[in-house]
Amino acid sequence: MNTENIGRVSVSILAIAAFVAYVGAILFVPIPAEMRDVVNTAGGILGGAFVGVINYWIGSSSGSASKDKTITSLSSK
Repeated sequence: MNTENIGRVSVSILAIAAFVAYVGAILFVPIPAEMRDVVNTAGGILGGAFVGVINYWIGSSSGSASKDKTITSLSSK
């Protein structure tokens, strides 16, 4: 792995770990009734971050980054 991907990979791992921890917590930790809306909102935010990570690494952003590298390498010759 090159050094320019370390930030992307780190943020991706953090987002996935946070989502997995959230899912594990809501399965095993009782949620007080007055905090349900906050917990659900946090889950929606973490779920969106998880989907964003998956879309980046599997979707068109990954292909776009590869294309940009190819164009840069061809133009520097």
